[in-house]
Amino acid sequence: MLKQMTELYNEGNATNKQLIYCISGPPGSGKSTVVLRISRELIKKGHDVFLFRGESKLDFDAIKWALGNFLRPIFIFDGMADYSDELGKLALDCSVSKDTLVTIGTERTQRMQNILQGINAEFLMAGSPLLTDILTDTDITRIIDKLMSQKRIGILTRESYTEKKKYFTKFANRQLFVAMSNLEGGKGFSGRIKSEYANIQNNIHKSIYKLSCITYSLGYRLPLAIACTATGANPADILSNINNGELAGVMTCDTIGLKPRHRTIASLIVETVMNSQDRYEMTMLLTKTLSPYISPRTISQRTYAYKIVRRLMDQELISDWIGRGKAREWYEAIEQLYKWNARFWEQRALLEANLGHFPVARSFAEEAIKIKNDTFTLNTLGTILTRMALEFYAPDSKEAHDIFWEGLKHLREARDIRDDKNIHPYSVFFSRVYFYAKTLYVEKKIPIDDRLTAEWNNWTEHAAHSPLFMHTDTRKLLEDFKTKWLLLATK
Repeated sequence: MLKQMTELYNEGNATNKQLIYCISGPPGSGKSTVVLRISRELIKKGHDVFLFRGESKLDFDAIKWALGNFLRPIFIFDGMADYSDELGKLALDCSVSKDTLVTIGTERTQRMQNILQGINAEFLMAGSPLLTDILTDTDITRIIDKLMSQKRIGILTRESYTEKKKYFTKFANRQLFVAMSNLEGGKGFSGRIKSEYANIQNNIHKSIYKLSCITYSLGYRLPLAIACTATGANPADILSNINNGELAGVMTCDTIGLKPRHRTIASLIVETVMNSQDRYEMTMLLTKTLSPYISPRTISQRTYAYKIVRRLMDQELISDWIGRGKAREWYEAIEQLYKWNARFWEQRALLEANLGHFPVARSFAEEAIKIKNDTFTLNTLGTILTRMALEFYAPDSKEAHDIFWEGLKHLREARDIRDDKNIHPYSVFFSRVYFYAKTLYVEKKIPIDDRLTAEWNNWTEHAAHSPLFMHTDTRKLLEDFKTKWLLLATK
């Protein structure tokens, strides 16, 4: 990767190429460490390296200035998903202005869809993100040798070298965080983190730490003002405690806000140390505290507070953290603060659908469209209606037929409204139509309806010409659906 990037700048000659790398992987897979190591190597080779984090706003003018005033600039984005749309636009602009744009980013695997939607395949490393979620044999050998030299090999101390390697390759599935978390029998890294958490006795300090872990697990620092408003703490007291108190060594503070030592630690605290009641109370407190900072204007500006609330509003995240049943109560508790917001009703609609309450889900989805008719709200309604046809009505009933086709109509509208900038209508359409045809026709051994076949062909043709399916991953997704449909139609 270093060779490919540096070759673009050989002898200082601009080549009018835009190259965007994304290093992705699960939490704790070492993405940030890898990108910082790459940055150091690039600096040694004479490049000017600029680092952006998800908390900051992308300044197009500043980047364009750097492109014009530095010979070999490279831009690093630690948390690329929040910048994907802007980076996609920047790459297009640089193609027109004949500037060479070279960037490297990191992102968690579950947010890669944002990257693929925002950045054209021609710029995104030939359409294939670079994955770093596994350790190579060389990595494993170096880690074992280092741990052995420090007498920190834990449960592997008396094992043969072959068994030590098998622990990393088989047990930990080549994932660094999994391996290190379990290496000392649960009393090493994971145990130390739990002890640090338990040692915070002051309730206000503990709440601040929990709030910062929640935001940082999502990729954002906790603004100091928000921490003070939420807990009633004095900013000077918080900073003093971080420097010399219970929070010393477990948290830091900079101009953006508060954060634990590492994002992996934040995720560990939220997912394994805090219980569901903690997560309920802290996410509720944070969402309510941020509500005065959220408005149609701040949403359009994609402010820092908006980014945090958008992630917190996700029903899958809240359901995972506090449970689906409790999630309903969570949304009800913030309704008066966010009932003007379309995303609030979208996520409530999806939650109700997952709970099997489809009439309620439909009403909430319709409310979202009433507030804002766009690709996201239309896609949500289309998703709920196509699911409702099979999960609420008898699949072969007239009600199911009518509501399914109504759902497809909304998906079509969602597909067309943003000129192919949202992949979700496609993924919903292909998955739901395949399942519908399999349930209604194939399992009953009757021919698939010609109208449904024509609709499928229309969508596959549309997808084949869409830039969304020029990426390696999305192109494979489309080919897989086409293969499954072919097998289904020939049964």
